[in-house]
Amino acid sequence: MSALSASSLAMAQDILSKAKQAHGDFGDYRYIEDMAEFVEQNKPMKEGTKEIQINKLVVFDGVIKTAPEVQQTGYLQTALAVAKVDPVPQVKHMMFVEVAEDMVIPVYAAKEVVDEFNQLAKRYGVESFRGKNLRFAGIHVYNYSKGPAMVIESIAAVK
Repeated sequence: MSALSASSLAMAQDILSKAKQAHGDFGDYRYIEDMAEFVEQNKPMKEGTKEIQINKLVVFDGVIKTAPEVQQTGYLQTALAVAKVDPVPQVKHMMFVEVAEDMVIPVYAAKEVVDEFNQLAKRYGVESFRGKNLRFAGIHVYNYSKGPAMVIESIAAVK
């Protein structure tokens, strides 16, 4: 039983396929192999500040730890506008993803990801996501005290 629908997997594969055709393996998307190091490297230089990132696309592997939950996204919307992200993803949810041993980070989830998660959770149960290593692709929008703030736009099974 797959935790992802064919449409979600096809969408992620299409994104990566277009990127490969244009730019090589992940195209404009940077694959983050060592997320613990990435988190440490992407904390603001000055404590108490946030640093907006421009057009930084990332891909990383992880395990969903919590279902998406509604979260205030006012600052995120401002950061997306300042970074000139177009089209702007619809984001109202956040979820937690384990990206390394003993490291769980919060990530924003685009509407399409939340819809897909909810559909699959309804069909297979939330437990179907437990322990499954997945590949996340999205936008690194800004850095804050806990590291990078990212909007996840697609999730696919790791082969």
